[in-house]
Amino acid sequence: NDHMQIDASMIDGLISSDEMTYRFADDALPKIQTVQEIGRHFYSSKYHEITNENQYTIGCFINALPQYDQTSKVNSIVEGEKEINTYQIWKECSQDDRFVFKSYGHGDCSDGFIEDEDLNIAYYDSGLIWHFKLSEGWGHSLLQSMASGRIVLVLDEIFKWKSAGKYLLPEYTAFHCDWNSTDTLKKIEYITSDLDKMNEMSYRCWEFAQMVPDYEYEAERIKYWLEKEIFKKTFFKQGLLS
Repeated sequence: NDHMQIDASMIDGLISSDEMTYRFADDALPKIQTVQEIGRHFYSSKYHEITNENQYTIGCFINALPQYDQTSKVNSIVEGEKEINTYQIWKECSQDDRFVFKSYGHGDCSDGFIEDEDLNIAYYDSGLIWHFKLSEGWGHSLLQSMASGRIVLVLDEIFKWKSAGKYLLPEYTAFHCDWNSTDTLKKIEYITSDLDKMNEMSYRCWEFAQMVPDYEYEAERIKYWLEKEIFKKTFFKQGLLS
């Protein structure tokens, strides 16, 4: 998960899919960063079109949604430190009856919990995904959205230095919103205003996700790293390396 604290004395090495966990782990610890894994079933062999039925449906995949009804301090490169309540932004937007807002996950989410193997269907039932959480979370909803061919809304700057940030291409796979409901609704209006254009953007997003990440390459890279570390450890023990 985001920025986990690692006790280097307890482990021999670290394989992390979280950028901040990797960055702040002890440099003396053998470590490698890999891509997030999201489940093969999210990679569909075909693009699932958005229709009139789900064009205005905004999906959100965050467990225990109401627990985010609290003020958090965040840093903006432009505005410095600010306090925001992301759940209140969600609530304000969800009062706009032009759109249908659905939330999935444990703990008081409006549309309940869905097993992992059925999650992709829920993504297809939405026209757009909104990930207003300040962290990526265990579920990696950001990458799941793209692989399902659904553009994701995120708060501006939040994911710039996080693992999924390199995949959140502005107005290509993601739309970055200011930290308020006014700008968020403007982005939603723009994306959903034309069904053909919406499908064009969403298809582009799906197409991009078919190319990245390259899991076969990642598997080979991790395998090579493990073999190298095991080799070094074995020879250090035998006194053949110093």
